[in-house]
Amino acid sequence: MSLSLGAAAAIAFVVALVLVRLKAAPRVVPWLMLIAGLGVAGLLGRLLDKFAGVLETVVGAGTGALFGVAVPAALAVVCAVYLFFHLRPRGAKPTKLTVVTALVFPSVLASLGGAFAGLAVVASGFLGAVGDTLGSLFGDVMSGLGV
Repeated sequence: MSLSLGAAAAIAFVVALVLVRLKAAPRVVPWLMLIAGLGVAGLLGRLLDKFAGVLETVVGAGTGALFGVAVPAALAVVCAVYLFFHLRPRGAKPTKLTVVTALVFPSVLASLGGAFAGLAVVASGFLGAVGDTLGSLFGDVMSGLGV
């Protein structure tokens, strides 16, 4: 049994939406959205990539006007700091903005390029290894129970 990044992202996204609808586990939802943001594809993935590109353009133009140098990476830094303070165990309570930021953050990193361009590939390999390990563990448990 292997868990692909797309499958894990879809599962995380659906579970997060259910938890938001039920207003349950508000600290778990941003983490699930972060996982979902890593592996989204299809229409949602294209929309997130376009949204991240527009945000970076706006931030680049804004920092260019203010400081004379365009710094689109400032968006990634701001998102990372915001998520750090909202996702840590004793941090601020996650808000709706935290959920959206967690979903968009991986797309922002990927659109910056460089070392972050391969983020989805690394995450895919990690989730594949986790899926294989869980599959082996489940098989061992089931065979140990005689099933």
